[in-house]
Amino acid sequence: MRRIVLFIIVTICFSYEGLSQKYNKEDIMGAWTAYKETTLEGDDGSSITFSGKPFKVKLDLVFYDNSKVKRINWIEELDTVYSLKKDTLRISHFIYTIKKLTLDELVLKEEKLMGNLIYLHRNSEN
Repeated sequence: MRRIVLFIIVTICFSYEGLSQKYNKEDIMGAWTAYKETTLEGDDGSSITFSGKPFKVKLDLVFYDNSKVKRINWIEELDTVYSLKKDTLRISHFIYTIKKLTLDELVLKEEKLMGNLIYLHRNSEN
């Protein structure tokens, strides 16, 4: 009986470990441009305004294979480092979870900020 319980526990642990998707740096290499940001509930942010205009995300990311990334938003252009472990992407002090990654689309969930989803498309010159 103890062996069966131990086997079940070990099986569950290995199954849980496999639940998070594993991505490689090669999967995200190149330039990405954000085209949409939503809340987890799917709200597009149009009710949030800055200077009387609806909020729109402005984020460009360029990933290089030497763990360097260029992050461009409304305020600054920042050359920094990134790391990717399973589905957790760290860019400088920002932490994201990769929710979806295809050849053309990357969906990131902000982990420390507002918890929004950021949708990026791969730039065609890649």
